[in-house]
Amino acid sequence: DYLNLPFTPISELNSILEALQFHCDKFGRNIDEIGRSYFTDVYIVESQDELDYRFEELSTKREVSVEKLLTQYRSSEYPGSFIGFASEIIERIEFLKDEFNFDYFHLVFPYPKDLEMSKVFAEQIIGKL
Repeated sequence: DYLNLPFTPISELNSILEALQFHCDKFGRNIDEIGRSYFTDVYIVESQDELDYRFEELSTKREVSVEKLLTQYRSSEYPGSFIGFASEIIERIEFLKDEFNFDYFHLVFPYPKDLEMSKVFAEQIIGKL
């Protein structure tokens, strides 16, 4: 069994996991036997200018303010980010693994840079996790 969380803000994870624990207790299940996957966009950047551009682009595409996106993706409450430098992405994945026991990540790279970012992910990130 798996708990799959697509595009879920980190701020909602505790309440979701508490609800899962409640239901596990109710039905006599061990919560640790249920896998956890996290699904999210990943934008790997090389410079601050590129980072700013990615947030502007995403803001336009989703019709959401840059400030709201910054809160969701780069909140200072949580380490790392899924939109940022390779080191920040590593930090965010490690945080989710350590704090919430996620064991599977569905990472979506933006088209048309999906192949390029997949390669960067393979070269700069996967070996450090």
